[in-house]
Amino acid sequence: MRSNLLVHLVIALISTSVVIFAGSAHAVPVLINYDELRPKTYEDFEDEPVGGFLNPGTFETFSFTAGSPMIAELETICRSAGRCLSDNDLLSNRARQFSNLHSGTKAFGVHLGWVNPNQFSTLAITVVGAKSTRTFSGFSTSNLTSKLAFYDKYGLKSLTFERSDLPGPFLTNYSFDNVVTSVRPVLVPVPLTAAGWLLSLSTGAMVLCGLLKSREFQKNHMYGFEPKASL
Repeated sequence: MRSNLLVHLVIALISTSVVIFAGSAHAVPVLINYDELRPKTYEDFEDEPVGGFLNPGTFETFSFTAGSPMIAELETICRSAGRCLSDNDLLSNRARQFSNLHSGTKAFGVHLGWVNPNQFSTLAITVVGAKSTRTFSGFSTSNLTSKLAFYDKYGLKSLTFERSDLPGPFLTNYSFDNVVTSVRPVLVPVPLTAAGWLLSLSTGAMVLCGLLKSREFQKNHMYGFEPKASL
């Protein structure tokens, strides 16, 4: 009997976790695992001429806008080696945006690199989907490079990177490389937070209680037992 209850509890918890993820992760743009993307297009900027270009810069599957957009090849800027995409106008602190994404794009991935990891700074990334918008924050210089990817089942329209703090007049620069767009990514959800797990467990417990009550009712009905009213 106990083993059966344990099996039902495990099934309830797993089912609840799947429902929670399916209901929330697909409703708005979500952060996913870059390494699990199935690339439809890939841009490493190696064939682009080094130097500045006018806004917006147009590439095969997206456009890029910044204060003074440029293709760089210095190792201190392009942390992924080779050439990369950046901004030469550091003082304006203008947002950098990927837009005009290729039709059908549902996932977008990029390597983010910082020039000076010793000067703390953070970025906020606003992801605009076909039906909703979500802002992600806390991407900082504590990681010299980061692999970022975002997904929206309804499609993506743009991604805007903006510095969320101003540490001083000498801001550290950042760059983009290895840009991937995808239509059918393999989703790897970001792990649930403590609150998410508590929600999952509590919902699973409620499902189990409902199951037990149903089994008790069926047993009483089968053997002709009637619940006694309490005085």
